Amino acid sequence: MVVGFIILGIAFLLMLCSNLIGFYKIKQLKNKADAYNELLIKTSEELEKTKFQKKSSEIRLGFLTEHLAPVLKEFPYDLESPDVWLIPLGNPIDYMVITKDEIAFVEIKTGVSQLNTHQKQIKQLIKDQKIVWKLIRIKG
Repeated sequence: MVVGFIILGIAFLLMLCSNLIGFYKIKQLKNKADAYNELLIKTSEELEKTKFQKKSSEIRLGFLTEHLAPVLKEFPYDLESPDVWLIPLGNPIDYMVITKDEIAFVEIKTGVSQLNTHQKQIKQLIKDQKIVWKLIRIKG
């Protein structure tokens, strides 16, 4: 009988130790998970900051390229010719170029940038030949 109580006591102590070890391991795992979560949050914040800086750089590069485009070799018009007029528009279309043969609306893009909604609408109006000439007289 005493041996039974001793065995029961040992079993109880083993169960108690097992629970304590399990609790300790769970606490360790929770601490690791919290540390990984903090690292993930910090890394995500740094990634967002880097994306913002990259996007900001791309916007500045695009703005600079828009202004320099007429003097770059990729610009298809000879601005030294007396038959070519370059008219900066700015927004939503960068330039209008008038030659003997055409009037061109020119939008400068860098990298993988796309036309915005207004630029797409203007492009469609041009494709649909919905361009008019208007003379407006102001009395004065």
